[in-house]
Amino acid sequence: VGMDVVKTAVEKHRGAIHIDSTLGAGTRFSIRLPIELSIVPTMLVRTAGAALAMPMAVVQRVVELPETFTEVGGAPVLRDQGRPLPVRSLAGVLGYGAAVERVGIVMAAPHPYILAVEAVEGTADLVIKPMTAIAVPGIAGTAR
Repeated sequence: VGMDVVKTAVEKHRGAIHIDSTLGAGTRFSIRLPIELSIVPTMLVRTAGAALAMPMAVVQRVVELPETFTEVGGAPVLRDQGRPLPVRSLAGVLGYGAAVERVGIVMAAPHPYILAVEAVEGTADLVIKPMTAIAVPGIAGTAR
């Protein structure tokens, strides 16, 4: 009866319970609940006229971009702290129109790169609510 009450409460909140039992070793109960609201420190940026926010956890630093880049295999590259990093346009990645992007955000990733934007407009702690109607990889939430 006790686990039925727990299961009902977890499912009411769109969660799940997983039970893994091994003879002689015991039983492990895993409860997974979705994050209903989370506060995320973000960097506010603008590109192609759109205001966007990216989690500060993925930002290493901000750099000024030159007017021209060295190219490797036809792709723009910028030397940052002695290492060549590929430069990607945020407007291009999102499929927006052309933008004059003069600010680079060095992204903390297994393979670091520079994300070019028009401007960095500050930082903010944003309340993120999960999107329920559609799941888009790389997009955690939206705002009006």
